[in-house]
Amino acid sequence: ALFVLECLVIVAIAGRNEFSPLSPSSAQISLLASLPLVSVAIRLIKSAGRSFAARFTPQREKIRKFGDQSWHLILHCAFTAAGLCIVSGTRWLDDAASLWSNGGVHVRSADDLFRLPSGASVHALYLAQTSVYVATTVSHVFVEERHNDFLLMLSHHLVTLALIGLSYWFNTLRLGVVVMLLHDASDIVIDVLKLCNYLGLEGRRHLFAVEATFATNFVTWAYARLYLLPVHVVWRGVIVAPREVVTAPGSPGRAALVAHAGGDANALGHAPGYRVPRDVGQGKFDALSNIRAVPMHDVLLGPYYVAFVALLCALILMNLAWYAMFWRMLYRLAQGDTPGESGDAVYEGDGARAIGERKRR
Repeated sequence: ALFVLECLVIVAIAGRNEFSPLSPSSAQISLLASLPLVSVAIRLIKSAGRSFAARFTPQREKIRKFGDQSWHLILHCAFTAAGLCIVSGTRWLDDAASLWSNGGVHVRSADDLFRLPSGASVHALYLAQTSVYVATTVSHVFVEERHNDFLLMLSHHLVTLALIGLSYWFNTLRLGVVVMLLHDASDIVIDVLKLCNYLGLEGRRHLFAVEATFATNFVTWAYARLYLLPVHVVWRGVIVAPREVVTAPGSPGRAALVAHAGGDANALGHAPGYRVPRDVGQGKFDALSNIRAVPMHDVLLGPYYVAFVALLCALILMNLAWYAMFWRMLYRLAQGDTPGESGDAVYEGDGARAIGERKRR
């Protein structure tokens, strides 16, 4: 029910972004028309993947799973390339303030933070991501093999669709592009890991392909999803950067804060009438007063901001849950399981049967 509601809302707001190159009707038609095209592409890629896997393994279950995963790899590679093309020439990945401003241009009010123009490529990426996530959710629930993280992955799709809709409606597309890029790029390694595991490419005979990608995934997943996402996106990008931009020296927001502090720029953060210098520890710092004086206080504590931060934090918690799953696999490896047995038992959900079959053979 939540998925259907999200789909209806996303279709309704398509093209209603201030800088959309398409009219609402054109954007809605494009979005709806892209869904069957994406579904056909998924079927074709899955079929090709299964044909390829059949040359290396006789196990029908592995062949089916290889096909289901192969289109994820192609999808994540394509979206990563598109995301890199969009962020190239920008500082979105290393300067959080650039997510809310254009160079050194001062914003006149908090509303200006949500009126940054975006190119047609950004809107095209949003349209493609929305189509794919809708098709992916349907495929995940009704078509693909269910794994142990079925509910976790379903929750991830629902949260992602909500973030796509919110960031599009409130025009925080730069944040959306960065979040998409971090997830798509880090998914490439785990896609390769799963594909190698389905083909049994482990051990010296296969150049330790499974083991190498498993070790690589530990690093890439932690860096992209457990460091950049919470630190660069949530903390610096969502919580700190917009306040810094609106209260930067020379901006009207800065002038409002100085006036609130009694006209002394050195007294920011203290109660009105505070005079510098003053001895430390006299309890004159009024944090709540300072926060209320920030010109965008109402904006940053509004329903959108709270919902956006909450959904991003939910993504972080999901990423931690998956990372814990990787550690469980590593623990089983240390206990003597092969990489294939560890993956089957912890992730695939059919570990007992698969391990028993291997031992009988």
